Amino acid sequence: MEQNLEEQEVAKVSIKAIVSLVLSILGIFLSILGIFLMAIPTIIGLIFGHIALSEIKNSAGKLKGRGLALAGLIIGYITIAIIVIGIILAFVNPSLFGQADKAREKLVCVQMKSLANSLEMFKLDNGMYPETEEGLEALISNPDVDKYPLYALSGYLSSLPKDAWGTDMRYLKTGIGFDIVSFGADKKEGGEEGSADISFSNCK
Repeated sequence: MEQNLEEQEVAKVSIKAIVSLVLSILGIFLSILGIFLMAIPTIIGLIFGHIALSEIKNSAGKLKGRGLALAGLIIGYITIAIIVIGIILAFVNPSLFGQADKAREKLVCVQMKSLANSLEMFKLDNGMYPETEEGLEALISNPDVDKYPLYALSGYLSSLPKDAWGTDMRYLKTGIGFDIVSFGADKKEGGEEGSADISFSNCK
């Protein structure tokens, strides 16, 4: 009896199954931190997991650790999915934001065209555009009764629209013409690219 017990081999835990689980756990933590290039541990973990399952199956009971290998594979594939989704979002989000900015710019130009029409009506009645210091408020109420005696009784606008970022637009009288400016996304004068000022003279 004792001899038979000695001849029986005790099943050992598959080292590859343990390695698979450890590497997969490491990979998911790295992916959460945004280190997508560190998907290598996850890939290696998946390889070890599949090898471990195969060896355990063919070991005739000499190896155990099937649960560890399966856990490594499940965590590994979840990590790969997270990485793939992260990569897709990295490419898609800038495109969506870019489209949103363009939509806002178009809306601002529409608002400016409406203001421009009101300014033209102002000039038609009063022979000139408002002065820069009088601003767009001159379209709501008469800034100088003596200067603009033919000013429309109801004004030319009931209220002034804000731009697509919720900021007041700036009016400038330029010689015989005028310009209207939105400070854009950063709400500050100047700016570059997506935060650059939007001028009525550049609206198409």
